[in-house]
Amino acid sequence: MTKKNTVSLEMLYEHLRSKNFDTEEEMKTYIDTMIGKSAEDILKINNSPKLKAMHLLEKASWEKSDTKYHKYINEALLLDPDNADAYMMLADDEEDEDKYAVLIEKAIEAGKKSIGDEYDSLIGNFWMHSHTRPYMRALARKGDLLRNPVNSEEAITVYQLILKLNPNDNQGIRDLLAPILIYNNKKTEYKKLVTQFLNDDSLSFHICNAFLAWKESPKSPRTITAFKELFLRNTFLAELLFGGNEDLPELPEMYSIGSPEEAIYSIYTCGLLFSDSDEELTKLMINVIMTNADTIEVMQESWMHDYENSTQTRFYIKTAFSH
Repeated sequence: MTKKNTVSLEMLYEHLRSKNFDTEEEMKTYIDTMIGKSAEDILKINNSPKLKAMHLLEKASWEKSDTKYHKYINEALLLDPDNADAYMMLADDEEDEDKYAVLIEKAIEAGKKSIGDEYDSLIGNFWMHSHTRPYMRALARKGDLLRNPVNSEEAITVYQLILKLNPNDNQGIRDLLAPILIYNNKKTEYKKLVTQFLNDDSLSFHICNAFLAWKESPKSPRTITAFKELFLRNTFLAELLFGGNEDLPELPEMYSIGSPEEAIYSIYTCGLLFSDSDEELTKLMINVIMTNADTIEVMQESWMHDYENSTQTRFYIKTAFSH
């Protein structure tokens, strides 16, 4: 059965929320009966306005006609005015930045209203409840809008709210928050974030650690070592930063550790830091790269050889961009 006809997980979860199961076993048994069901099958059982709206948005996502695309979304909003995803889909089709921002605010407002009185009781466990996810996605969109030199402090507030709601960070917000904390010299808050995700080997954190070392002790052996470890951690980063690329390649939806895609993603997350580098820091980075150029080249060749001859490549989906 194609994706077009198979019910989406969030639509299924919304249907399950309307059921009053006495036991977890009863719920699991019911879920088994839903496997392979289509959206139309679900709507025959439960034709609530929310489910009808979700189905219309699913149809819109597959629609090639702009007219029908907007028709489905507007119909969904008539059925469910608090549908955050509908506003975000309209925002995706909006080229004017101010109008885009307005639609994202509407999505946040609608998403929070949809959660209703449950909001406070779900804090700390938001992502585990599917009906909160449109609101969480809308908040992440707002954070992305604010992630610039002028509004970075506001972005911090939004990203910290997301992590308060969902400390497990299924959206990958930490990769976006960490560089802004370093950019704004919020060292204490950054170190708390690192402690929260102590086992995270994110390239974004490696970049932040190197920039933090620079801020605390410029040109020191500690700083030089931090940048050396950074450029050896992902050897493609140096090429993207100083290889004469006019445009950054398209942002990948997934990457493997040490890959070119990971380097692209990290430049996206840490763009504020790299763009804020002064002449002295740029010289230091180039010097570190040149001093270790042979090693970096060998590591690149080795990685590509392993990648081309691998029977299985491990990819890590970045939930910050997933729906």
